[in-house]
Amino acid sequence: MKKISLIFILILMICFVLSCGKNHEEYKIETEKREACSGNLRDIGNAIYSYELSNNKLPENLEILIEQHHLKSLPVCPISGEAYVYEKKSASYKVLCPNPEKHVGLL
Repeated sequence: MKKISLIFILILMICFVLSCGKNHEEYKIETEKREACSGNLRDIGNAIYSYELSNNKLPENLEILIEQHHLKSLPVCPISGEAYVYEKKSASYKVLCPNPEKHVGLL
């Protein structure tokens, strides 16, 4: 009876370790996507800043950043797969992830 209990505990421990490895890999992938999203937002912000320095005004849209070679292409959020949202106000702007709710649970 004692041998069966020890074997059962050993099997449970192996299953736990294997399941933790899978969760760790998924967590690692999601963390990389979140970091890539943050990097994309930073790159867009830097391109907007560069455009503003060159033109003394904010861009009307993000496509202008490509036309004037401030960005090679418009990145998309690696989590949602959608384009970032650019909101221009008179003297300020926001660049937002299109679906921030898809980031929930990835922390």
